[in-house]
Amino acid sequence: MPYTAVYNEAGYIEFVYEGDLLPADMMPMIFYAVFMAKKYNCYYYLGDFRDVESQFSTTAIYEIPAQFFAAAQKHDIPVWKLKRALIVAPERYESFKFFEKVSCNRGQKVKVFIDGEEAMDWLMGSR
Repeated sequence: MPYTAVYNEAGYIEFVYEGDLLPADMMPMIFYAVFMAKKYNCYYYLGDFRDVESQFSTTAIYEIPAQFFAAAQKHDIPVWKLKRALIVAPERYESFKFFEKVSCNRGQKVKVFIDGEEAMDWLMGSR
């Protein structure tokens, strides 16, 4: 699953995902995202999933917040410090909203958007 990850001088880490996204792809990407947070001392994350083609099972969605927690713990970052705005295609909005709910129920700051400008406003708004 191809993705690019960059630190933006505006104060956030940006991941752009394309193509198939499989549950097995998540852990390496999560660890890299948390590694970048530690490296740049930056806890704001913008994930662009608009060009992702895959869907996850309910079970796989439940596991992702636990993977973020484990990665944050390994890098000595409290998971609640990581604030993640996710931009998705309209047809994937409901499945990602379920992921948002599961993540928030586990004490993580995640919000899903269709509009990139709204995502940035939320991500950078309470700094």
